[in-house]
Amino acid sequence: MEMLTDYVDFADICYTTTQCVNPCFTNCRRTCLLCLDKQNYQSQQRTYDCEKRCGAYVCHYLFRFFNEMSFLYREVKPLNCSVNVLSLGCGPCSELFSLVKVLENEYEDYSINFMGIDLSDKWKLFHDEIDRLLTAHQKPINTGFVIGDVHIVLDHLNEVEFDILVLNYFL
Repeated sequence: MEMLTDYVDFADICYTTTQCVNPCFTNCRRTCLLCLDKQNYQSQQRTYDCEKRCGAYVCHYLFRFFNEMSFLYREVKPLNCSVNVLSLGCGPCSELFSLVKVLENEYEDYSINFMGIDLSDKWKLFHDEIDRLLTAHQKPINTGFVIGDVHIVLDHLNEVEFDILVLNYFL
């Protein structure tokens, strides 16, 4: 999937050209890999507060979650070719890329309305890139990204209808 590899290439550029602004959890020598492992598996802190760490996350974990979500979507098979997704803690939106792949394999024509909410404004750069890629690759997908606390954002929305609810690191 060309769009996915374009996204990872973008993340790699962010990862390799951006300075880390975080205090190191470990002695990772600013590669962010050990810090990501500690953050994801040994800490309750799930906030991505640095574009370098976001880029590192995409480069090192996106394909894993892409595959996991692809498997899930294939198992639950969306009932139709028009899908509304609400992703809480959306971060890099690996679930969106997975859904595109599954729907493209199942339907000639499809559409996705994707709303993602994340606490960290450091993902905005990546959300903007997703929108750019969707346009460049002419995908029938509407996105809406909101940066903020899920509890507050959802309280201010009138009504949200969705077929798929994704909870990323929400518990």
